[in-house]
Amino acid sequence: MLLLQELIDTNQGLLSSLGVSHPSLEKIISITAKQQIHAKLTGAGGGGFAFALLTPWHSQKQIDAVKEDLENEGFICWETKLAVDGVQFSLE
Repeated sequence: MLLLQELIDTNQGLLSSLGVSHPSLEKIISITAKQQIHAKLTGAGGGGFAFALLTPWHSQKQIDAVKEDLENEGFICWETKLAVDGVQFSLE
């Protein structure tokens, strides 16, 4: 079973190989990866916007560190939460 994080990495790799990524997006991905946070471009690419998946397993320390590193590089960060629990999977 592939985890969502693996799918994010795979998808970003495919988008990058198609040439729709951007050096600024690759920088975001590199910064988030240092804290085991997976990110990818969203929208049309070309340097516009990226999202990073924060899971319940990420500590506030990791989140704060990645946000600080991103902001120090000149990126603007927004943190949002889902209004519901989302998809749940059970092997029952």
